[in-house]
Amino acid sequence: MNSKGQGALEYLILIGAAILVAVIVVTVILGTSSSNRQTSEQTTRSYTDLVTNTILPPMIISVDCNSTTPGTATYIINPSVSSDVNEYCLVQDDDVNIATAACAGLTSNRVTISNLTLIDGNSYRMSLVAGNGRAYSTPTSPAPTCIAHD
Repeated sequence: MNSKGQGALEYLILIGAAILVAVIVVTVILGTSSSNRQTSEQTTRSYTDLVTNTILPPMIISVDCNSTTPGTATYIINPSVSSDVNEYCLVQDDDVNIATAACAGLTSNRVTISNLTLIDGNSYRMSLVAGNGRAYSTPTSPAPTCIAHD
């Protein structure tokens, strides 16, 4: 009679162990799935923020140095398609220093930058960056060449 009781007890212990293993496996799988979903959501948010906050540079159609006033560069551009762009700043000869750059707003697809030191007959690489007050695009590339004239 003891052997029948022992067999039944062993059978119940085996079933209990199998259920315990199954619960552990299901818990691990659900925990991993939840972790992957959170990581995926964070990656999607980071990508969306990056795309939303990226400012695209304008497309320069033409630039004229000293067109109407000495020390003035006038650009005809296709404006940046990024939202909230409110100024365009000069990058002269690849000197990307926004703190000291001359900036101006857009008027009818024209940007006029004044108070420049342009020597008659000299050639300058004159690109623009688009800005919204706290962030700026990369300079237009390639930088168009402008020859200063009177």
